[in-house]
Amino acid sequence: MKRISRRACAKINLGLDVLGRRADGYHEVRMLMQQVDLYDDLILQKREDGRISMECDREDLPCDETNLCVRAAELMRRQYGLSGGLHIDLTKRIPLAAGLAGGSADAAAVMLGMAELFGLAQDDREAMRRELMRLALQLGADIPYCLMGGTALAEGIGQILTPVRPVLREIPTLIVKPAASVSTGEVYRAFDSCTDCRHPDIDGLLDAVRREAYTDICHLLGNILEDVTIPLHPEIRQLKNVLRNHGADAAMMSGSGPTVFAFFSEEGKMRDCRRKLLEQWEDLSLEGVFLSHTRGGV
Repeated sequence: MKRISRRACAKINLGLDVLGRRADGYHEVRMLMQQVDLYDDLILQKREDGRISMECDREDLPCDETNLCVRAAELMRRQYGLSGGLHIDLTKRIPLAAGLAGGSADAAAVMLGMAELFGLAQDDREAMRRELMRLALQLGADIPYCLMGGTALAEGIGQILTPVRPVLREIPTLIVKPAASVSTGEVYRAFDSCTDCRHPDIDGLLDAVRREAYTDICHLLGNILEDVTIPLHPEIRQLKNVLRNHGADAAMMSGSGPTVFAFFSEEGKMRDCRRKLLEQWEDLSLEGVFLSHTRGGV
């Protein structure tokens, strides 16, 4: 095999709580993560000259050694002593800097694709996946989850993962990226000074997910970082209100923002809401509106 295609799916946070800042500067978190079927496409092709190369349809995305995909490929080559090179062709659909783990998902797809392309996972694919999850921590805390997919509880700095069963499947999910740019560092610095941030009920949300209680899930969605991001970017609150007014059962910011996702009880309601948002595109200063659904795994 000389060529393989992979899809890299985005993630949203159903619940995000920050427990505090550690001595090493990282923040202790407790999050309920959910994969959605908004995805990037990657084509991985072996190179005979041993080089790692990359191209992307987004001109504003660097394709050099700073890109997580290239770093993941180099890590795989070092870890497993691979002599061959690799060319990565990336087609982006997940918006950049959106709080959807697009870069981490792409890196996870490169690692899984290389394991298959170079014959590393012939005996036990799940054992290889677990091994790659441990290895991926060298690159970033979100990548192990992107290798797992589905619904999962993330603790520590996000690297301690517990799969949640049953996974949430096929909930119509509208993902909306405002044009605003949010600095994750600025958000966490603001959080460190926050004295009245409201902690979400992660345990209650986890119980609702396990019971597949859609109404309770919508009620219990919570992201503590909204308390610091929304004052910096009030257009996020406006967008949440618009989504609810247009039929969403729940709307919440994902990660540190600015992206907002909304759950709908019916596919038709989601599509109607998207149509109305497109009519308000300029008034709401939107960058993208994406139809998607929650999904079960990688």
